[in-house]
Amino acid sequence: MFKGLKSYHLKSGTVEYRIIYEFYQDENIVIVLLIGKRENLYSKLKRRIE
Repeated sequence: MFKGLKSYHLKSGTVEYRIIYEFYQDENIVIVLLIGKRENLYSKLKRRIE
């Protein structure tokens, strides 16, 4: 389901964040799908793309 999606991980203090995105190299386009705390992020993404 998440095949082809990429994620960028960052941390601020003790909180971990993720940026979930698609990258289309041929067109140099980045589409950000979701930004949020790591907890429950992938379940939120699943609901969003279904």
